[in-house]
Amino acid sequence: MSENKRPADEENGANGNHETKKPKSEVPSGILLFTGATDWDDVGRKTGGLPRSANTIWSPVLLEALEEVQIESISSGPSAVHQFAVDTEGKVYAWGRNEKGQLGLNDLKDRKCPTVVEELTGYRVVATAVGKNHSLFLTDKGQVLACGDNKCGQIGKKSRRYGQKTRTGYI
Repeated sequence: MSENKRPADEENGANGNHETKKPKSEVPSGILLFTGATDWDDVGRKTGGLPRSANTIWSPVLLEALEEVQIESISSGPSAVHQFAVDTEGKVYAWGRNEKGQLGLNDLKDRKCPTVVEELTGYRVVATAVGKNHSLFLTDKGQVLACGDNKCGQIGKKSRRYGQKTRTGYI
């Protein structure tokens, strides 16, 4: 192996072998338990309805969509009402509010359960970050992908259109 190449570079086609299988991570992984509110229209808003909602999960539960999935990292934030889970293969699962396209699912529909972000197929995501209405995805190659609200240029595009996923730069 060359000194300048990462092990994953040789396994992903840099050596002429064009397998599509992504390398497994060496980061510890496990199951994800979830608790909290899931009425995304009301979360973070002064409606007063959440404590009485049947959709508020008061005790940690294993989400059905992630039952057989080994999770490597998760992200959410204090002003975000959406979250991401990244599995050991770099696949991203998204759920929560999506009124600005911040889930990266090519629509503006909220998701009550984790949904695979198909737009990221072909990338091995190693980290995610969430803003109030936008999201960032860091790949194992150092690329940063973004989606959601671009009102203040937070996804790195000059145009200000909601829900556009774009490669914004390299780290």
